[in-house]
Amino acid sequence: MSTLNFRQLQVDTQQWREQSFPAEHRTAPLQALGVCEEAGELAHAVLKMEQGIRGSREDHLLEAEDAVGDIVIYLMGLCTSLGLNFEASVER
Repeated sequence: MSTLNFRQLQVDTQQWREQSFPAEHRTAPLQALGVCEEAGELAHAVLKMEQGIRGSREDHLLEAEDAVGDIVIYLMGLCTSLGLNFEASVER
């Protein structure tokens, strides 16, 4: 089993962002808004799973898992934009 290195992941995801998005799409406010959007998607998946509607439990779990991953990526982008270390922020 591999251990996740958040510092390296923050670097790797920043490189991906730089290759995939223009600088004006990588700002701290847009990264923060991305976190909010994904949190809404997470809440939607959990709510529909709790209500037992619009899909199976497995479907909703997959949507929740995707949202959690996207939230972490956006949080790392936000940290990079603000000059923060994601791992140190979580540890604190």
